[in-house]
This record gives sequence, C-alpha cells and structure tokens, in this order.
Amino acid sequence: MKKKQVEYIKFIYLFFITLYSGIAFGQFKPDQKIEELKDSALLSYETGNYDRSIQYITSALNLFAQAPNDESEGECKYILAKNFVKTGRNKQAFEYFLRAAALLKKTNNKNLLADCRYETGKIYFDAHAYEKAISYFHKCDSLKPEEFKHYRYKTDIQMLCGDAYLETGKTSDAKDCYNKTLKYAEIEGDTSMMISSVYKLIDAAFKTNENAYALE
Repeated sequence: MKKKQVEYIKFIYLFFITLYSGIAFGQFKPDQKIEELKDSALLSYETGNYDRSIQYITSALNLFAQAPNDESEGECKYILAKNFVKTGRNKQAFEYFLRAAALLKKTNNKNLLADCRYETGKIYFDAHAYEKAISYFHKCDSLKPEEFKHYRYKTDIQMLCGDAYLETGKTSDAKDCYNKTLKYAEIEGDTSMMISSVYKLIDAAFKTNENAYALE
C-alpha cells in the first residue's frame, strides 16, 4: 500500500475515534471541532501539504449540518478552493470560490469575499476569459478602500485588471488601471510594483500608438 494511502487511512481512523469518543462521553462540540480542523487545514496549506489540508477541511465541511455557520462554512470552502488551485484543479477551485462567496455575502467578512472574487477573476484570466476576469476584478474594487486588508492587495487587482484590458485592446482602460496601481504602490511604499506599473504604462502607450498607426 502506498505511503499516502496509509496516511489517509490513519487520518480517517483518528478522526472517527475522536468523533465517536467525544459523542460517547457527551463532550463532542461540532463548532469547536470545525475550528480545530480548520486550523489544521491552514497549517497544512502553509507548509505545502495540500492533500492533507483538503482532508482536514473536507472533514470540517461535513460537520456543518450539526453546527450551521455561514461565515465559518464560507471560510472552509475558500480554504478548500485555495488548495484546489495549488493542486492544479481549477475547475473545482472555481466552483468552491463561488460557493464560498455566496455564503460570505450573507456575512460581514468583506475581505474574504473580495479574496473569493479576486481568485475567481484570476482563474478567468488564466483561461483567457478576459471580459469575465475584468468583471470580477471590478467586483473586488467596488468595496471601499478601507475595507481591504492593505493597499498591496488593491495594487495586485488593478495590475491584473489592466493586463486583462490590454489583452482585449482597451488600452485607455488599461492605463487607468496601471495609474491606480502606481498610486496604491506609492501609498504602500512598494518600489518594485511602482517600477512594474511604469513599465506597464509604457507598454500600453506603445500599444496605443500601434493601434493609431494601424488606422492610418
């Protein structure tokens, strides 16, 4: 039997032993167990053990029937989607980012909702569905600046949105996005992103000139 299979069997065994022993002694609290599994999933994700992280978070999701909580369930589905991205399963990631967003819209967790929209936009961008990517990037930016975790997050959104506009030939819109990127990067003090923004603006200017020549 393969090592991964053995580890998975051990994990399932320990999980159900913990589950049923808690129930037997009247100590099992689904909401508490969900948080423990979520923490374990995040730790596994951060250390690059994505398959183990998926196992933990799937077990957590199975407990929400006993302890409904839209925000916590949304967070779990977001974590699962992030793991799917890391393992190259973009179709499943896309599905779970949408499910997470649907739950988070009912809560006040606007930062994580923005993350879901951003990640969905990136999947569309990678699939060359630029118009849909732009739509999701704008959904992120529709939240007020103070509701974002930091300006670096906004620079990333604007940079990718500008790239998407450039791919669709909308150079004027692209330049607007790159100018916003430059503005946010200056606030954040991110020299690298400031330089990247300037190069992107130069690239957009060249493409504008190319289009003008093509029309002559």
